Amino acid sequence: MDRTTIAAVNDMTRMGLDETAGALLLIQCDGGDSVAEAARCAAACTAAGATEVYDTADPAEGEEFMQARRVALTALDRQGSTLLDDLAVPVPQLPAMLAAIEEIAARHDVLIGTFGHAADGNLHPTIVFDAADPDVTARARAAFDDLVAACLALGGTELSGRGSRDCDSATALFDTFFRAPDR
Repeated sequence: MDRTTIAAVNDMTRMGLDETAGALLLIQCDGGDSVAEAARCAAACTAAGATEVYDTADPAEGEEFMQARRVALTALDRQGSTLLDDLAVPVPQLPAMLAAIEEIAARHDVLIGTFGHAADGNLHPTIVFDAADPDVTARARAAFDDLVAACLALGGTELSGRGSRDCDSATALFDTFFRAPDR
């Protein structure tokens, strides 16, 4: 979950998540020896440079953390119209894809919140915009196209709930829901 999404979740839930963090990585361990597995995960995060690591063996407390991820899209939806994509890149390419998302947001001057499933390389970049503003809508659409292009350039794929889809179908969906009225 990126900083934009962390802030949106905080706005909605008042969870008090650290909005200065670059990202929030939630790891759920539920195997046979989940306590030892959680300790190994915490050690790996610390070794990789995590600025803060917190773990819990309390299922209720763990559920509170997982709730942050579950409400991510709802929290972003509350901020405006959203254009969500489902992109998957090879796991080693996640840092490059996250950097590309930040660059695309800045270049098109749009808000993009990102959350997903890091273990799978699956991300849900969500563009938040004002669909009533044709200029903002055009920038959102251009950002959407650039997100897909960046994903493909990194060896990834665009996904939907039923598998991959091509860019033409994504464009058609965008036109259906967000096309500016003809003048």
